[in-house]
Amino acid sequence: SSSSAASDVYKRQIKYKLSIKEFPNNYAKDGIFLENVLKEASQKIRKEYKIVIVIDGIDELVQKELTFFSTTNILYLPDRLPPSIYFILTMRNIDDGLQLPSEENQDKIELDNKSEWNKKDITEYIKNNIDNENTQEYIRIQNKTEEEFINKIIDKVDGSFIYLTYLLDDIEKKKYTDVTLDEIPQDVNAYYERHWKKIKAENAEHWGDALQIIAALTYTFSPISVDMICTDFKIKNVGLVISVIESMRQFLHTTEVEEIEGYRFYHKTVLDFLNKKSEIKTLKRITYTGFGSTNSWLFD
Repeated sequence: SSSSAASDVYKRQIKYKLSIKEFPNNYAKDGIFLENVLKEASQKIRKEYKIVIVIDGIDELVQKELTFFSTTNILYLPDRLPPSIYFILTMRNIDDGLQLPSEENQDKIELDNKSEWNKKDITEYIKNNIDNENTQEYIRIQNKTEEEFINKIIDKVDGSFIYLTYLLDDIEKKKYTDVTLDEIPQDVNAYYERHWKKIKAENAEHWGDALQIIAALTYTFSPISVDMICTDFKIKNVGLVISVIESMRQFLHTTEVEEIEGYRFYHKTVLDFLNKKSEIKTLKRITYTGFGSTNSWLFD
């Protein structure tokens, strides 16, 4: 269930690092077990070392957890960490609902995607990911130097790392052979708009059902399977569901439970873009009013 998501992450790491073979049945119920394990780890580590636990994308867990539970200390962190134990948590919005037990023992750092250090990181990322045959061919066809290519990509992505990864991957996969460097979408929303129009054109004959499939994927933070979409949203064309999912595959995170795949959007920027679409908003308002009162169909 969603309430044990953070604890399951801890369990895998603890089991591997501390060789704990048995866990109490209620290890995910509260923070007592975690606190005891952290104390044990602190006592075992050499004084000159630190244990740093990094948890990325906390906002996704917060959004999922706060939908169903009133508690906000979803990581079960103790009021005070043992010596030499540190947590690094990342989230898109620092005021997005995450509550930690003690304000005095934490530092909050806001990272600005418009800053010079972010531009430097983006520059380094590009340099490290363009040394492949297809990207080099694209640069040659555009009659650009590597420096000119890098500067143009920096301008296009506008500080967005997620767009940067999408774009470089597309170029390497030769998806932009008929698109000039100047014609590449300007910012991540323009990139999503390009895909939206492409999917709409490809599914023109079945756009009503295709739209409902996309809307279904925006409705939940939990993964949803093909069968769930067909059953709960009354889509009879299984092939269409599979086709729409494949067309959006690069934006989806796949989870497998008992050999059944479930899908959810990987990054919040995709959800933000889709939820602003009037067609999506209208469909969700008409179709899903009151639907969120149950999560029996969710792929937990």
